[in-house]
Amino acid sequence: MSFKGLDRVSLLTLEGRVIVPMVMGQYQQDRFNAKHGECDLVYRKKDHKWFLLVTVDVPGKSINDPHGFIGVDLGVVNIATDRDGDVYTNTETEKVRRKRQKVKRSLQRKSHQQSAHGKRPKNVRRKLKSLSKKERDFKANTNQTIAKRIVEKATDT
Repeated sequence: MSFKGLDRVSLLTLEGRVIVPMVMGQYQQDRFNAKHGECDLVYRKKDHKWFLLVTVDVPGKSINDPHGFIGVDLGVVNIATDRDGDVYTNTETEKVRRKRQKVKRSLQRKSHQQSAHGKRPKNVRRKLKSLSKKERDFKANTNQTIAKRIVEKATDT
């Protein structure tokens, strides 16, 4: 494929070269001179439209040189403690963790009892797997929230 200005593109097809008109917005036109590399022609079935995806180089933001750092200690009781002594923990997080632990313990006992009687505790295992995913997502969200607070504090100083 080759471009014939901002309004046409020449495509190589099985029947030979075809010049196809194209439309792009002002934003795309302003950056079109920085095109490089690969282009893709994509068909969207939903509305039967063709799109031409073009890679462009956009100058990135300048990276700030750090003028300091903040030390963070990760722990078991407190999720994180920074060098100023600020503790990042959440009592609500601990409540949720303990509640889920009780539910998991109950389900594991039920599973063990069913297995002892020769039954396959499929539904219990499914519920345990579901709880595991919920707990993993909750931990990831909590860690993200705390990391965000630490970064905000570091950028403020």
